[in-house]
Amino acid sequence: MVRIIDKNLQSEFGQGFDDVFESIDPVALGSASIGQVHQARLRPGVDSSSNWPHGEDVAVKVMHTGAEDRFHHDFQVFRWLCKVALSGWEPILNECYRQIMTEFDYRQEADSLEFVRYRTMNSPFKNRVKVPQPLTELCTKEVLVMEMLHGKKLSETVESDLA
Repeated sequence: MVRIIDKNLQSEFGQGFDDVFESIDPVALGSASIGQVHQARLRPGVDSSSNWPHGEDVAVKVMHTGAEDRFHHDFQVFRWLCKVALSGWEPILNECYRQIMTEFDYRQEADSLEFVRYRTMNSPFKNRVKVPQPLTELCTKEVLVMEMLHGKKLSETVESDLA
């Protein structure tokens, strides 16, 4: 995980893991098929010209190695099965593929977070829901760095209210 972060930061920004982060928890806060999230601490006071909050805890989402290739392969198998069993679904499958492939670029996810965050802050829910701020100057295709939020997840609150 550190190797992936280091490689991405080096290639995108010319800074390595140790230039940006003081530490990272090797135990993931959560994991999914595409990636996992770790709590990390930004290195204090490194580059005052950047906008990221030095010395603070952040959440770092790291894409699993080969996740995009595995998905592409699996989707090709799924597409083949659908051609056999569900002819005429090609346009729907193409759109699904295009939409899902956007998940494999965390820079797009950072943009979406910014959009939803802005909308939420200007909505009646601004005092009830908080969306993490991405640190776009540290986000790459395979690494998403965002504000670390503590508290109940929105999904947990909804489930609790429904119960």
